[in-house]
Amino acid sequence: MAGILVWFWNERFWLPHNVTWADLKNTDESTFPQAEDLYLACPLAFCMFMIRLVFERYVQCHIFILTISTSIIITAEDDVALGASSSADDHDGTGLCSFTLSLNPCMN
Repeated sequence: MAGILVWFWNERFWLPHNVTWADLKNTDESTFPQAEDLYLACPLAFCMFMIRLVFERYVQCHIFILTISTSIIITAEDDVALGASSSADDHDGTGLCSFTLSLNPCMN
């Protein structure tokens, strides 16, 4: 296992010439990013995801209901060339296939 880690973290692959891992240690004069800095990324990502979830579920939904609360009805006209196949597919017996597309994401 140690051989794999040594191979993976090879300085010749990751770093420019004449630079070693020892050169990237923090000193009084300079500060470099460290691997421990990534520990904060997961909690921050989770917090941002929860804020987005609350906003989409409660805030955006109510704003959408107040501004746009309509639905679109789309109907297809009967086509003579496709008349035989469309008459078997229509659901209301009128020769028109219709469906309702709701624009409100909160009404699932």
